[in-house]
Amino acid sequence: MQDVYVRHIITPRREGAFRTVDMMMIGLVGDANKIEIDGYYADVYVKTARGWRFKQRTHHAELDAGRRVTPPPASRAP
Repeated sequence: MQDVYVRHIITPRREGAFRTVDMMMIGLVGDANKIEIDGYYADVYVKTARGWRFKQRTHHAELDAGRRVTPPPASRAP
């Protein structure tokens, strides 16, 4: 199984930046042709003297062991 991250959306904010990125799973349940979206990450970044750093990362999962547990969200707006 392999993860692929697509649709990176970065929104600048006064206190840093907010990003969402979809996570796709390839090869679920041993089938190399099966591709599913497994939710997304919502990240908050802050700029420090050493560059951009994660402040927070939340994984919004839609699959559990290859089975859908939540419907895909209609919007992921920051």
